[in-house]
Amino acid sequence: MGADKRIRRYGTSRPFWNNPKQLKNESEKIRKNRRLSYKERIDQCGDSVNIFEIKKSLDIETGEIKTVRNWKGNMDVPANVVLESLFDPGNPKRKRRSLLAQDLQQAKYIIENAANSRK
Repeated sequence: MGADKRIRRYGTSRPFWNNPKQLKNESEKIRKNRRLSYKERIDQCGDSVNIFEIKKSLDIETGEIKTVRNWKGNMDVPANVVLESLFDPGNPKRKRRSLLAQDLQQAKYIIENAANSRK
């Protein structure tokens, strides 16, 4: 089951405050679809850590605060070791951590140290 199906993502049908949707810019990136079954995807879980940069901006017209997560890359370190080693001020059972880092290099350094702390 699911070997030939994509996982669908759904969003809201109406824009914020019933304003018309803004046209999106055409991306220059071309994403290649990798055909993986659900089992293959699940087997890969926990083998790496994804790094995102979070930016917030204010839409002057609507007053909406927009949060954008830009994927910066991933590191081949065991996710369960990194999650246990990094402090989470909220719920430590979450599968996500926020790092206060000055740049991507510092974030990578923090993650590598967390991964090596258990060795």
